[in-house]
Amino acid sequence: MSMKKNDKSMILPYHFFCEKFNLKDIKVYGLLFGARGTIPNRVADILKKLGISTTLMEEIAISAIKGSCRILHNHIHNQYS
Repeated sequence: MSMKKNDKSMILPYHFFCEKFNLKDIKVYGLLFGARGTIPNRVADILKKLGISTTLMEEIAISAIKGSCRILHNHIHNQYS
């Protein structure tokens, strides 16, 4: 089953959020953050357009790095359990 790019009927909570918050439309962005804290230019541009500060972007990058370290730690220390 293919989904058209703008087929809002496939997004279950779409109508719920429109009605609850009295919205006319909702835009959904797919955001990618790298495991080593990288933020692609396209994602950074979207975040800037949404008014996200550089400080918050740095916090997101640091959080991604911390998450990757936790995954690595669990992988190393739970390898033989």
